[in-house]
Amino acid sequence: MPPLARVTLVAVVAVGYAAGCGGRDAANGKVTATAPELVVPTRTATIGDGGWAALPAGADLVVEFDLARARANLIVGDVIDRGLDVLSAAPDGGGLPVDLPPVALGSVDALVLAAYQVGSPDAATATLLRPRAGVEPAVVWPQGRPAVDGWWLLAPPTWTDDATGPRLRDDRELAALRARAMPVAATGATLRVTGRLGASARGALALLGVEPAPRLLSVWGDLADDAAIV
Repeated sequence: MPPLARVTLVAVVAVGYAAGCGGRDAANGKVTATAPELVVPTRTATIGDGGWAALPAGADLVVEFDLARARANLIVGDVIDRGLDVLSAAPDGGGLPVDLPPVALGSVDALVLAAYQVGSPDAATATLLRPRAGVEPAVVWPQGRPAVDGWWLLAPPTWTDDATGPRLRDDRELAALRARAMPVAATGATLRVTGRLGASARGALALLGVEPAPRLLSVWGDLADDAAIV
């Protein structure tokens, strides 16, 4: 019998909020200063780290996919590749619960979605793509623009970013939450999800059937090629 692909998924979900760590001001949606003693746990770098350097601070939810790592899996890589092509061709992003621009996933090595002000009239999702080798992003996604280190940004016309302002990686509280679910010994990640959701965002998730919606969300997932399923 051929070995099965292992899917490892670890999720840490919290409905409370740690005191003394700073964070989001529920009244105005701004990010406040983080306590200087907060230490961000060290983890192996993953491809989404570049997205955290490119995007502004203040995101409610960040989702990172390493599609190149998923495709490289010897057991399910081809299936994933075909599934991405099908999803790309589906209307409305295949029913994904986020507002995505048209994305040819077969042309992407990595994808980072950052949702801001979720549940408010000013909600917006910034999408960072890392194109596969040989793909010209300006041709495939002419509505986008270059970001840092080979990433390509797709965002609504009304979405603004002060390039001199703090980046996602500078939000130590959110960065620490991101690291929480990833095991110390992990060599990479296929999926990472980090969320710090205020009342408006939790209300929006409740309308989608996610109830009770968590206030803090940390998810790490990876693929391997042995027979274990965790």
